[in-house]
Amino acid sequence: MRIEVGKTHYFEGHKFRLDMDPVPSKPIPGGTAMHEAMHIVPAIENGTGVESATIVPGAGYSGLTKLSRPDIVAAMGPHSMGAGGTGYDVYIAGLMGNAGGAESAARGIINSNMDKVRAVASKLEEVKTLTSVDIFRAIDEVDHPKPQPATLFIENENGDQSEKRVEVRDNILIEKVDLIEIFSTKIPIN
Repeated sequence: MRIEVGKTHYFEGHKFRLDMDPVPSKPIPGGTAMHEAMHIVPAIENGTGVESATIVPGAGYSGLTKLSRPDIVAAMGPHSMGAGGTGYDVYIAGLMGNAGGAESAARGIINSNMDKVRAVASKLEEVKTLTSVDIFRAIDEVDHPKPQPATLFIENENGDQSEKRVEVRDNILIEKVDLIEIFSTKIPIN
């Protein structure tokens, strides 16, 4: 049986309702965090390692991404999406080669991976500086979302009510629910 979040379902004389716990909101990334994330994701997708990234301003920059090697596609990432602060990026890309082709490649990568760009940018906005491990964790959460806590409310045919803490992924209950166990322990609903 599939139990949808926020809806009441009936099955074999039981009434079920699944309610998600509130999910803490992630910070909305600012322009600098998005700019750096638009360097990071094309670099990774292009096979270039990312050593670190920061949105802590330094001498001559508002944010900085350190790559393991020069990557013209990563350099053109923010410019390809119309982001601000790309003058130096375009200058460096021009020194490396075909900036127009790199811009097109970067735009394609970013458009195909915008969820990863937002995840990295949000993490950057939250902690200000990311290591390569932090970056891969942020991206991995997009590819493999963590289960979210929820409460399954159950009422049997006799009107006895119980609840069970469960985990949900993509609004789908991912745990087996044993009704006999639930109603034999009778956890009362407050």
